[in-house]
Amino acid sequence: MNKAQIHLGNPLALILAGSATVLAILIPNPVLTTLAVALVGLVSVAGLWAWHTRDRLSFSRTLRLEWAQVGDELEERFVLRNDSSLSLFWIELEDGSTVPGYPSSRVEAVDGHNIKRWTLAAECQQRGLYRLGPMTLHSSDPFGIWGLTWHDAATRDVLVYPPIVDLSGIDLPRGQTMGPSRTSQRAYQATTDAAGVREYAPGDSLSRIHWPSTARRNEFMVKEFDLYPSGDVWVVLDLDGRVQAGTGRESTVEYGVMLASSLAYRAVQENRAVGLAVYGPARTIVQPDRGLAQLWRILSVLTTAAPGEMPLEHVLAEVGAHVTRGMTAVVVTPALEVDWVVRLLGLARRGVTPSVLILDPVTFGGHGDAGALAGVLADMGIPGHIIRQGQAFDLIARRDPRRRTRYRATVLGRAIPIVAPTRRQRTGPRGQRTIEW
Repeated sequence: MNKAQIHLGNPLALILAGSATVLAILIPNPVLTTLAVALVGLVSVAGLWAWHTRDRLSFSRTLRLEWAQVGDELEERFVLRNDSSLSLFWIELEDGSTVPGYPSSRVEAVDGHNIKRWTLAAECQQRGLYRLGPMTLHSSDPFGIWGLTWHDAATRDVLVYPPIVDLSGIDLPRGQTMGPSRTSQRAYQATTDAAGVREYAPGDSLSRIHWPSTARRNEFMVKEFDLYPSGDVWVVLDLDGRVQAGTGRESTVEYGVMLASSLAYRAVQENRAVGLAVYGPARTIVQPDRGLAQLWRILSVLTTAAPGEMPLEHVLAEVGAHVTRGMTAVVVTPALEVDWVVRLLGLARRGVTPSVLILDPVTFGGHGDAGALAGVLADMGIPGHIIRQGQAFDLIARRDPRRRTRYRATVLGRAIPIVAPTRRQRTGPRGQRTIEW
């Protein structure tokens, strides 16, 4: 924290002291002399008070964790230390933090050679990347003649991740890909299981030729391979600003981010690889992967996701280059036009298993008929689920208000919250230990 700047807080006192001094010189009078001495002495004592305390005040703030989720408590500890022998009867703390609903500005007092500590906790109401600080402290001498201003320029970023809700009531289809199981569908790629042989066709790879059958039949025969249900999921979040409805937390943007986060969490919990495509002001593609690291990677992208100007039809056209045969694509959108449905149907014809979560814009204050779109998707064999404003979801990662949240510390020292409902006894992955705050 920088040294305090001393400024004149009450000019009237200085004017009165100067006027009384001039009058006492021009008009010798015991009353005027006494008044001049008293006023000059008052201004001088107040100045000495401010000068004595300006370099002897220190301030610090400590954030418990540098991230949280919507619904969690953001907790910060403050320490105000006065090393002077004089008391500061009031100190106004003016905080420049950008966290919504975080009232860290306040007025405190601290005696001489004393320390004032307090803790501030507030519920995180909105996802995003926010700043804590800077902090400006204002005070004065007891008479308010000289003002003091300290400026603490230190800032810290804090991430508020989107909420994660239970989507167990929504059935998501699984795609088909190569694997060790029997199925009636045949793969275009070589897999671990050969289902049979067929005659050679132009374009078949020579590596797929089954030489014993070729020798018996005296013609080229190639192997066919099996498919098995795939766990790979692509989440496509539509952030086209022209189709969004609602404001603040009750908007299609926030519901879409919540659903995308929850889909990623669900896939990771099922040990499925999950990827993300979100086109806002920036085009972001997160390639499919498994594990908690992938979940936090996706949540980090969704934390700062904002509406853009790319239609869902164009998004699906670009994402189609990354989604391969056998995967599942889940689209989250409030767009009710059928243009993008044609693109989605094209992915289905390529062997991608699609599903759609439709955010009903009417319930968010918009226009359209979500039921009609769901009917069109049903006619094409594409599952569609309608999500409405105010629809009840159970928060998975919300902290129990009766006890502290428990965290895992990785081998690299990073704290990771236990997203699943916590228990008193819990065994984490190898190399991790459970910390209870």
